[in-house]
Order: sequence, then structure tokens, then C-alpha cells
Amino acid sequence: MTSKEPLTQELENLPDQLMDRILDYIALIKSRHVLKLEKPNLELRG
Repeated sequence: MTSKEPLTQELENLPDQLMDRILDYIALIKSRHVLKLEKPNLELRG
């Protein structure tokens, strides 16, 4: 079983009213990941 399978199962069983909160959390995680990737480049410039 891949890590996507339990996540997919949870999403399928999630009440619709919580879906927006999950999408917001995913966006937060992705933005933090991008910032973490960009941080070493910012340190080299300054």
C-alpha cells in the first residue's frame, strides 16, 4: 500500500464541510515547502 492509498480513503470518507479546511492545509504545506527550497538561494544572495 502506498502512502496515497490511506490518504485517498480518508478523503473519500471526509465530510464535505471539512474538505475546504483540508485544501487550505495542503496549500499551506506546499507554500512552506517552496519557501524551504528557496531559502538556501536567498542566503547566498545576501
